[in-house]
Amino acid sequence: MKENINKYILDRILKVFGDETIKSSSEILNEDRDIHNWADGISEHKYLHNKINAYRDFDINKDWEILSEKTVLKRKRLVWVKYAASVIVVLSLSCFAYLISSRLIPSNENLVSKYKNESIKLEIEGQGVYNIEDTTNANKIDNDKINISKRSISYIGHRTDTIVKWNKLITPRAKKYKVELADGSIVWLNSRTKLRFPDKFTGNKRIVYLLEGEAYFEIQKDINREFIVWTDSIQVKVLGTKFNIRAYSNFKEKKITLKEGSVELSKSDKKQILVPNMQAVVSENNITSIKVNANDICSWVNSMLIYKTVRLDDIFQDLTKYYDFDLEYENNELKNKYFSIAVKNRDSISDILKAIELTGKVQFTIQKNKIIVKTKK
Repeated sequence: MKENINKYILDRILKVFGDETIKSSSEILNEDRDIHNWADGISEHKYLHNKINAYRDFDINKDWEILSEKTVLKRKRLVWVKYAASVIVVLSLSCFAYLISSRLIPSNENLVSKYKNESIKLEIEGQGVYNIEDTTNANKIDNDKINISKRSISYIGHRTDTIVKWNKLITPRAKKYKVELADGSIVWLNSRTKLRFPDKFTGNKRIVYLLEGEAYFEIQKDINREFIVWTDSIQVKVLGTKFNIRAYSNFKEKKITLKEGSVELSKSDKKQILVPNMQAVVSENNITSIKVNANDICSWVNSMLIYKTVRLDDIFQDLTKYYDFDLEYENNELKNKYFSIAVKNRDSISDILKAIELTGKVQFTIQKNKIIVKTKK
């Protein structure tokens, strides 16, 4: 196990910097005793598990800038300056890369496939439905009102008319999209989400409807016009704040998580006011609130999935937003095992399962489109 981990990490370094840059893995290890000892130490299971939890504290872009400043290009080869500290940074990041890339189970993406071919749709009242990932459709839409790109759509433009048209944005499984509303507020739509909103706001209220799915909101402050989000049964009222709403129809509970500011949510005769890093859990007959890390909950906006002490069954439920699979447990007790992992939601489902397997609690097999969860032996 130790030899495989060390080899994998050093292969990652060679892959990043090129075979000509570092002649062999043994050269690095032999030249610095501390790095050698560090590489040996990471094969301990407990340490690996801790590295997963610590991964979200890494600023990859910052570390890369530091690393880049300590290397210079000379005769098409990288000359290392203070290489030991730099290699440790790379080793730390590579350790996490190993956690999601080790070959514990088959990596054939076809076994459990991501939805990649469905398109993001925009439905404009009285006008039609458009595939907005196809840029040719931008010419068919009134461009003085809407600016469209492959990753986002903006409604901030020069409006002279008074007619309000309602729009509906629909994201399929495994895709997300950003919309800038007419007041400058930003909404990120997660996988399998439908948002209904006007192309301009009038009156003393700004109202949108989260018809299905999950969305992250960054609301422009306007003390004269409150912002209201409606789901099928919940009203969330704000002035200016950042929050996340998860309201999938096939999930038993709806969850509202506050990142900044404050929100008031109501359901029937029940009301709840949230402060930052609090989450309201709304069931059919009740509203409860718990303390959470809002950055973890909202990490999907940055294409990360961070689960901190989460039930395995809840992790799999969340993954259904991005992947299509059937699930079978060897015994129901496995559903209630807790895990802490951080992965990219662009990874294959196989890579995510490998990260969970490395905790040593469970193991998986894949049969066609079915994931079978078993006790680790």
